[in-house]
Amino acid sequence: MGQHMAYSSVISNQVGLFIDWENLALSLDRQYATNPDPKLIAQCLTDHVKTIGILAVSGAYADWERFPGVPNTLKEYGIEPKTPIAKSTRTRGSEVIPNAADIMLCLDVMETMMDRSSIKNFVIASGDRDYLELINKLRSRTMRVEFLGLRKTTSAVLSRVLGNDCKFLDPMLGVSGVQAAFVQRIDTAEELIRLIYNLSKSLPFVGISYI
Repeated sequence: MGQHMAYSSVISNQVGLFIDWENLALSLDRQYATNPDPKLIAQCLTDHVKTIGILAVSGAYADWERFPGVPNTLKEYGIEPKTPIAKSTRTRGSEVIPNAADIMLCLDVMETMMDRSSIKNFVIASGDRDYLELINKLRSRTMRVEFLGLRKTTSAVLSRVLGNDCKFLDPMLGVSGVQAAFVQRIDTAEELIRLIYNLSKSLPFVGISYI
């Protein structure tokens, strides 16, 4: 009886960790002007998993040609790097957004849910993707889901739906969204104009000019 209860406890504490590394790294770079530290990120994520249970399956998704050396670091922390077969993209206006990594992540999560009945806890980490539909699907199957994202880029709807199960990586990684707003890297003239416009709206308006 006691052995059965202990075995059941181990099963219920198994965790699946799925990391949209491509978007997480790019969001830190572009939105926080921070050079992503693979060891720090991997350490923070695996330490968080330990607060829930035992890491049973993992995946980190990216076009690893863009992140040389990172896969070996992830393996040191028990995280399996996975490369999307297709490096497809979708566009939103003039912005090109990689989507192969998050599609593969979603497929692996669903496969884990269906094939690994012992895993009841899922942790999804990403920079700027809205995984609300995937999370709702998991929760409808009574899975516990936590989302680890960045304060500046996490969907407000996702944060509201998950409540305390939506956690921000900013303090874990030592980055500040408030400071980042003023050190955001500017790559194009269009981004510079947008930043100036957004800053101007925050200034008090007197007469015909901002002060």
